[in-house]
Amino acid sequence: MNREPLGLRPGAGLVPRSLNLVPRSSYLAPKLLTENPQVDLTHIYCYTVVVRCYMLEDILMKLHDHMKRSISTLKESLTKIQTGRANPMMVEDIIVDYYGTSVPLRELGNITTPDPNLLAIHPYDKTQIAAMEKAILAADLGLNPANDGMIIRIKIPRLSEQRRDDLAKIIKKRGEETKVALRNIRREANEKLNALKKDKQISEDDYHRYREQVDKDIHSYSEQIDKIVDQKQEQLRTI
Repeated sequence: MNREPLGLRPGAGLVPRSLNLVPRSSYLAPKLLTENPQVDLTHIYCYTVVVRCYMLEDILMKLHDHMKRSISTLKESLTKIQTGRANPMMVEDIIVDYYGTSVPLRELGNITTPDPNLLAIHPYDKTQIAAMEKAILAADLGLNPANDGMIIRIKIPRLSEQRRDDLAKIIKKRGEETKVALRNIRREANEKLNALKKDKQISEDDYHRYREQVDKDIHSYSEQIDKIVDQKQEQLRTI
């Protein structure tokens, strides 16, 4: 997300280029006057506005970055839940002991789905089939691999009603955990805003405006979580 606060950028005309070189520790007007006696108060005011905008926008940018990562983690987590339909992501991150080195399964073979209920793993090194099967069983995913000496096949069992109910609860729990992560992200953003307000680096109006924006953004991402969870649960019901 590329946010440009009100089009204010150092060097864009609102701030003298000579001030662009002033370190962040020199943002306060008194020090600017001491180190740059030729600078007039208008320039200092403009520069202060730019710095304040960037400080506030930086909080929102980091907020969005952290929330997007939380959403991505949720999607990846739900993709790996066994829903009765074969998906390479179910096994690709399983760690295999490859000659004493821990290696993800995806790096040891090509994983395909010949049909909706079957995973096929084509090992690059056929001597590692036993190690790969051992790792799949140890992952405790409820999968039972079998091989013909060339290919490892994993039949994905159809879901019972009890298993569907259990998975639906797991999916809901993952969604709630992600919402908790969002609330923690919001708390961190608000703490930064509180600190800026306490140090009188932002106005009361800016403080309330950005607090409100943080809440709106969190609400928007929470709705995304609900949608992702609902879609996954609907997928469970239709399998």
